[in-house]
Amino acid sequence: MAAHHDNRKGSANNGSPRGSSSRSGSSRRGSPRSGSSRSSSAHDAKLRAEATEDARNVLLARALAPDDDTALTHHTKNYAENHTADRAKNHSGQDASHSNRTTRAGTSRSRSAGRASASRASAKRTSAGCAAPSSRKRTASSRKRTASSRKRTARGKSSASSSGTPRRSSMPPLTIILWILLALLALWMAMRALPASADHAWPTQIQLTALTPLLWLPLAVIGVWALARHTPAQAIVAIVLLLVDLLFSAGYAVRLPGGLNTALGNPAQSTMSAADRSAALASCSGADSASADSAARCVTVMTVNARYGKADASAIVHAAKQYDVDVLAIQEVYGDLKSRLDEEGLGEVFPHCVLGAQSDADNGGVNAICSRAEPVATTDDAVDAKAAHVPAVTLAIDGVNVTFVSAHVASPHRGADRWGDGLAALTRLGTPSGAGAPDPVVLMGDLNANLSHASYRAMLRNGGFSDVSYEMHGGAHLSFPASWSFVPSLLELDHVVHTQGVTGLDMRTLSIPRTDHKAQIATLRIDGTA
Repeated sequence: MAAHHDNRKGSANNGSPRGSSSRSGSSRRGSPRSGSSRSSSAHDAKLRAEATEDARNVLLARALAPDDDTALTHHTKNYAENHTADRAKNHSGQDASHSNRTTRAGTSRSRSAGRASASRASAKRTSAGCAAPSSRKRTASSRKRTASSRKRTARGKSSASSSGTPRRSSMPPLTIILWILLALLALWMAMRALPASADHAWPTQIQLTALTPLLWLPLAVIGVWALARHTPAQAIVAIVLLLVDLLFSAGYAVRLPGGLNTALGNPAQSTMSAADRSAALASCSGADSASADSAARCVTVMTVNARYGKADASAIVHAAKQYDVDVLAIQEVYGDLKSRLDEEGLGEVFPHCVLGAQSDADNGGVNAICSRAEPVATTDDAVDAKAAHVPAVTLAIDGVNVTFVSAHVASPHRGADRWGDGLAALTRLGTPSGAGAPDPVVLMGDLNANLSHASYRAMLRNGGFSDVSYEMHGGAHLSFPASWSFVPSLLELDHVVHTQGVTGLDMRTLSIPRTDHKAQIATLRIDGTA
């Protein structure tokens, strides 16, 4: 109404008559209406552009402002103020009739109000949906950062691989433990390969080396465990070590080629089969027999460790009688054992006995050697073994002088060097400088060693000895420990060995009460001089 009043006042001041004005408006009716249409279209386009810009501003303010409602209100208010100012500015300069101006103003107002309402609705929809796009943008940004991090990690791994840097692999603790056990067992087995000069650095080393024939058991357990866990590398290593360990002991069960025995460092084996030995054993006659000259002369020997003289004397004498023993060797004769043996009738079976002299080097007692036949020579110390004296008797069997020796090598805990020196000293019994050379020599007793010890193998090799148990390849004859009936013997520490001119035909072990060693009983055929 104010605009209308101003327009009328302006007309009056110009001095134009009302009729003139009407005519003038009538004469220009076509032209202003066309200009108004173009002005309205341009104005609509401008409004749309402003609405679009305002919507953009609302979105930007919504993203930047901490308070979305405040930002929306602020921009809506600015939009209304700017729109009102633009509307007043656009309509103030129009030179049209009152009715046309009124109509156009009404039309403009309704259009503006509709567009403002649409803009406000759009702004509300934008503010309502602004949180979700923002959240989606943040999620998308997080995913982009994760993908970028993964790409950087992949590039780092690729770079490390291309530069030759080893990748760190996580190995299960149980796998690590199994590898450590396999490594320790391999090192343990390697102790067998040490030379004779290095296999007795300390007592524990000697004892551990003696246990190497038993390593097949933990290796078998690890191999089965590895197969069950589907770790083929560990299973293969365990199986290989198991086969190597069994190979060193295979000669006790089967006859190995001579070259293989040499490579393993083991003594020679007899070429006789089990049937041949049985036939030879059946044709044997005793050492003191008056059989025909065609009959072979055989000798049955027995050796037992009496464990500080505590062994059952009655059991020893009974076993000697039962198996027709010709020569009996006893170690660790101590205290009243000799008198108890005599009470059980030892003198009646073996009237010829030689005991070693007592000394500070005695290893649990003295050694004794007894025979049924009268010896042609005796000695109470055939060689200095750095331990108890080594008594020996020489028997004439079918014109062949055979020397029988009872020995007890010092226990490792009494000194590793004494143990090694004792085995080295026994070597001399089989050489020309020894007690019975060049005639056959039979050495028996508790030697505190087995084929796992390089020093024992060196004694056999350098002295020209054969181990009867290994020679016969009829099975190992385990003799230690024997203190408990529920614990089996695990090691072969007691031996019967001989030089050339003697062949082993039979061997067995026998438990004797109250001693920790089993007795060994062997039947030997005397073939002749070496």
